[in-house]
Parts: sequence; structure tokens; C-alpha cells
Amino acid sequence: MPGARAPEEQRRRQILDAAVVVAGRERLDGLTVRKVAGEARLSPGSVFFHFGSKEALLLGLLDRVLVEIVGRRPPEDAAGAGTATARDALLGYARQELERLPDEREFVELFFDFWVMGTRHPAVREVMVDALSAYRASFLPLAERIVAEEAERFRGVSAEDITHVVAGFVHGTGFQAVIDPGGADVDDVLRALEALVPPPST
Repeated sequence: MPGARAPEEQRRRQILDAAVVVAGRERLDGLTVRKVAGEARLSPGSVFFHFGSKEALLLGLLDRVLVEIVGRRPPEDAAGAGTATARDALLGYARQELERLPDEREFVELFFDFWVMGTRHPAVREVMVDALSAYRASFLPLAERIVAEEAERFRGVSAEDITHVVAGFVHGTGFQAVIDPGGADVDDVLRALEALVPPPST
């Protein structure tokens, strides 16, 4: 029955919530099934029942972190057709992302931890690559509109190239804001981006 799955899914969420707390407090190196079980007020056997292994638990935690960091999607109008220019839509999306990342400090720090782990853990790397690819694809229609609006300016530049630049700008700046909160103001950074990406020529 469809309803019979709900308790299992709720228990998995309970375990992942506990894993976020433990990893936030002790980092990934300090995360153990026993500590997660204690935080969730469950037995270690229950954690193993739902995840099977510590590695599966780590990958489940990674999925949770990625939802918070790169799982958000642009508004339904992903191409920004209701906005004056694709540039305006891009800047609005960048602002939205930059303003929320400092509030996700715990998840940003865990994202860093997984990033380092991914350099030596193929399964973690594969999950992160797929999530980042999906994130860039989510605003590809907007990038395509930017190229179409100013074909001459963006000659030789693909829409995919633009998605890489936007993702790098948003997350590089957002992560800096978490590590060094007084280092850069969102409005100042966006003014710099506006200067780097001037309005379409008339």
C-alpha cells in the first residue's frame, strides 16, 4: 500500500536530520552510525536497517546537503521571459541565491567537507558532479536567452559556458560570505557584476 511507505520515509528523514546535527558538530570525520543513532534516539541497528552502511548514510547526508545548496531551482519562468532582459533575470536570480546562502551556513560548511572528500571518494564525486550539472541545467534556458539577445557580444560563448560562470560566481561569492561574513556585501558584489555584464546595447 502507498501509505505503508510513509513511516519508513519519515524515519529516514529523522536519521538524516540527526546526521546533519552530528556532522555539523563533529564534521564528517567524526560522524559515526552510533552517534547518529544516539542523536536520533534510535538504535544503531535501526540506522543500518534504513541505510545499510555508514557509506550509504554519508551519501544520504550528501543528498540532503546538495538539496539545500544546489537543489533550489529558478522560478518557473526559468528563461526570464517576463523580465525586461535576460540580464535582469540573471541578476535577480544571482541576488536570490547570494542572499540565501549565508543563512545556510551549516550546509555550506558540510558542502565544503564533502567537496574535499570527493577528491578521493569516487562515489561522492559522482553525486556532486551530477547535482552541479543539474543545477546549471536549471538556468540554461536563461543563459540561452542571454546569448540570443546579444549574439554579437557573446560570439564564441555558449549558453553552457555562461551557466558555469554563473554557478561559480554565485557559490564562490556565497561561500566567501559564510567563511568571511564581513568580507563582501551582497549589494556591492552585485554592483560589480552589473558593471561586468552591462545592459544590452541599444
